[in-house]
Amino acid sequence: MKKTLFMMLLLSFVVLEGQTVRTARHIILDIDGGVDDTRACVAFLSSPDTEVMCITTTDGILSGRDAAYRACRMLSYLGHEGIPVVPSRDTTYEKSWINAVCNTAYCGRDKDTTCSPSVHTVGDVMSNATLGSPKKAIIVACGPLTNVANFIIRDYPLSSMRIEEIIWSSRADDTDYNLTADTAAYNAVVKSGIPLRAVCAGDCEVDEKDLSRIYEKIDTPYGMLLSASAKSIYPHRPPLSDLCTVLYIYYPQLFDSEDRDGVLCCSLSSRVREKDVLQAIKCVMESSFYKEGQMYDGLPDEERLFYDDVRDIKDSVISRYGHSEWRASVITGELHGHLGVYAIVGVKMGQRAREYMGVGIDDVKIESYTHTSPPQSCMNDGLQVSTGGTLGHGLINVDCKDSVCGYPKARFTYGGKDILIALKPSVQKEIDDALMQAVIDYGLCTDDYWDRVRELALYYMVELDRREIFDIKNLREDNI
Repeated sequence: MKKTLFMMLLLSFVVLEGQTVRTARHIILDIDGGVDDTRACVAFLSSPDTEVMCITTTDGILSGRDAAYRACRMLSYLGHEGIPVVPSRDTTYEKSWINAVCNTAYCGRDKDTTCSPSVHTVGDVMSNATLGSPKKAIIVACGPLTNVANFIIRDYPLSSMRIEEIIWSSRADDTDYNLTADTAAYNAVVKSGIPLRAVCAGDCEVDEKDLSRIYEKIDTPYGMLLSASAKSIYPHRPPLSDLCTVLYIYYPQLFDSEDRDGVLCCSLSSRVREKDVLQAIKCVMESSFYKEGQMYDGLPDEERLFYDDVRDIKDSVISRYGHSEWRASVITGELHGHLGVYAIVGVKMGQRAREYMGVGIDDVKIESYTHTSPPQSCMNDGLQVSTGGTLGHGLINVDCKDSVCGYPKARFTYGGKDILIALKPSVQKEIDDALMQAVIDYGLCTDDYWDRVRELALYYMVELDRREIFDIKNLREDNI
């Protein structure tokens, strides 16, 4: 009973502490392609409290190149294609049975991959990420420290001032592969003076079936991906060590720590039980730390609070597109004064921009190129609500130039990323034709007209998938 109460207090403390609007942590992920690496990546990506600035791959369980392609498949599946992925140069390493397991573990379908590894160097991408971050970045290393050492010692030593700490999946002893694979890199990182935390599971073990059941209960693309991955490699059991990097960042109270020659070695406490670890993982992946609201703790969802036509689509929108898009759609409708089709397009565009770049709310700067008059101008209200980039924050500008005016498109910039998102012409034509038909049938701005616009807005709220209705273009030729 005392242990249970102890863990409940620890978990509740961190949940309360993490409630914020702006992304609290900016992370650089360095992985070596293991299944446990993928699990850590997906867990970080699933939480809006964490922004993954880039993913670099080092030689380890897989080659840097193979690990990078698998990371691209994962990001494509999750809709985060705008997060840069860059591999290290391949070196010779010994193959083993685990390489075959990692290559067969599900991480999205190859034919659905919509991004590819960056042509830039690991050092360039890491430097761009640290300089583009509004706060010091955290490096999370799930393999040997080769890339990290090269970055902070050889390539961009001044960038170390932009690194808060390095969280490393390792026991930090001579039995640990991540250390012995590149001892020189480990020694260089220790000497750099950047705080190094070596994190491991200690003696704690988690039953793979129990972990799979947790993933199955998380009804999001993140949970579905990890559930499919676990099934694809059964009965193999990946280690828990890389997931411990996630747990340490969110729940450092779960770990016992000791200093070993300047390295803080952290292992899961003996007081921590399997169900505590499972609950912590579930909390992270269900975004228990992040609240987009300022005056309320989530939107009211009682059926009686919604009009009949909204109640009819509520569950469908949430199941298909998530709570965040539903929240933004509801607030936009109230802010806008009526349910408008282009306002919903703006919601979906803003959500897609944040998803694509992997950024939180209140972070993205927007330049909208749509009409300054309705119905297209309604898109700007949806953009502001879904991104937090409001006029009051100075994060949105409506730039209606002759060369681009009249098109539902917008430019989004953040942290060195610069993209243009435009509604596909075929979708725009369908919407415009439907709105014009409403004018023909009912006359402009009549009660019947507004009833029809409401019907269309609710219809498109369900039927328009934000991953399918937009064209996305990188505007920087050197987009890292």
